[in-house]
Amino acid sequence: MTISKKWGVATAAALTIALVGGGAVAANAAPGDPIKNPQSNGSEGSFYLFDENAELAETPGKVFDRFQYVFAASDHVDYLSEIDPDDYAAAGSWDTVYKFVAKPSELNGGTGSWRAYAQDAAAGPNGGVLTPALTLGDLTSGNNGGIDSVFAADGDWLVGLAFTTNAGVTPVGMVYRTVTIDGDTDTYTYAPIEYEDVVADVAPAVTTQPTSASVTEGADATFTAAASGTPAPTVQWQSSADGTDWNDVSGGTSASLTVPAVTLAQSGSQYRAVFTNTAGNATTNAVQLTVSAAIVEPTDATHAATQKAFQAPVDGVLKIDAGVANANQSFKVLAWSAQTDLGTVTTDASGIASIAVPAALQDDAAHTFALLQANNEIVAWTNGVIEAPEFPLTDTTALTAAVTNSGKFALEGVNAAVNLTPIEAVKRGATTAPVALGAFTVTDDRDNLVGWNLNAAVTEFKTAAGDIIPNTALGLAPKKVGEAVDGITARATPKVAGDDWTSTLVAEGAANSNTVEAGTQFDADLTFKAPAKAKKGTYTSTLTLTLSSK
Repeated sequence: MTISKKWGVATAAALTIALVGGGAVAANAAPGDPIKNPQSNGSEGSFYLFDENAELAETPGKVFDRFQYVFAASDHVDYLSEIDPDDYAAAGSWDTVYKFVAKPSELNGGTGSWRAYAQDAAAGPNGGVLTPALTLGDLTSGNNGGIDSVFAADGDWLVGLAFTTNAGVTPVGMVYRTVTIDGDTDTYTYAPIEYEDVVADVAPAVTTQPTSASVTEGADATFTAAASGTPAPTVQWQSSADGTDWNDVSGGTSASLTVPAVTLAQSGSQYRAVFTNTAGNATTNAVQLTVSAAIVEPTDATHAATQKAFQAPVDGVLKIDAGVANANQSFKVLAWSAQTDLGTVTTDASGIASIAVPAALQDDAAHTFALLQANNEIVAWTNGVIEAPEFPLTDTTALTAAVTNSGKFALEGVNAAVNLTPIEAVKRGATTAPVALGAFTVTDDRDNLVGWNLNAAVTEFKTAAGDIIPNTALGLAPKKVGEAVDGITARATPKVAGDDWTSTLVAEGAANSNTVEAGTQFDADLTFKAPAKAKKGTYTSTLTLTLSSK
């Protein structure tokens, strides 16, 4: 005999996730024109590497970390130049792009033999591969161990792009370079591109202009500039007193120039950097050095008229009473022992300035604080010991965490049919061995966890000829499958032959119990007791499971 099932669910909910992609692409970035000469250490043609700052990363011997982000382009100047598949495979002969790591003997086997790989796409605005990421640590796929096996093996490997058919199994074109893996340090280096034809030199172009500097006499002034070019340009800093006659700064051959311990006499001098390579030179904008006189710390002997009574800071705030005449005005704030610029402060309607004392000056030592006009005239000052705060100091931080759920309420996976006599028919008056209904899942991940009941009902058993056996002949022993969940239980007392089958509880979830989105599995052992007077034949019935909210 067989049992079919039907089931219902009280409520259900749907969860929708929107995926949004971003990123700007240069509309006019055209595919590069790679040099079609064989590399002595790679494929025909090649690509150039750029780092996370979109700067060329082709310094010979440069060491890359396994998880360092790098990407490829077909041009060594334009990092948005696409790698054109048609330069390496016949147009229309491929359908999928892959990034791969392999030995030479593994190249032609595609995803079936490459040691590590990941899929990419020819999705650039010109139909090429745009900025493909070649971070080796991300190439985790592979039939022979993925990228971990590559770093475990050390030695020379080939890294590149393949244009394939048959879901990556058959490469029809490739461009690749040689890398040397050092598994002990988890690093690698790219072998330089070695073409028969030399890449054309590119004249320097300034990429970072220097900015003017304003410092106090005795301090150091620093200027910084940068330029691109092939080969990498050298730099020479120059200075001028009038902006017309320029002289090389001795030792000024680095990207940053430091002018030490400046004097008032150097104020107004100008600086620029000249970048030079075999293709030409480029000069930065000229910038100016401004040197202001050092401000002498006031004392009761030198500035008695503007000295104010010292008031110990409260909660790290020092107040200086500059008088009503200086109300609602902004002043520069300096502090000593070593001169420290504390920015600006605005006095209140009574002329009181509130100064936040830096932690470095809260050190149980005497310090001077002064309010100055724009011309560095001292308006008010005070001196006293700034006590260190008692420890520990405490403060609070508000913490926020968002919790979500799927909203799912479902009964799933109930077996469509069960044969209670799978081996041989049961004799009159006998009871079958238990037969599993089969695992099914109840999920309650709703917003409001009010609890639920799972009930079973069964119809009377009938033959095709109309013979009937009451539904009380069926026995049911529910059981939970898997780990226990608080508040979720299966019926403890089995339903046995002879019990009423109007409705029988199979399992229940108490209020605030949660199966989470994965759900909780149940099963049940079914038995059948044939009445002593039952007529011979095959009987069928329907078992209905109903999940309802409490």
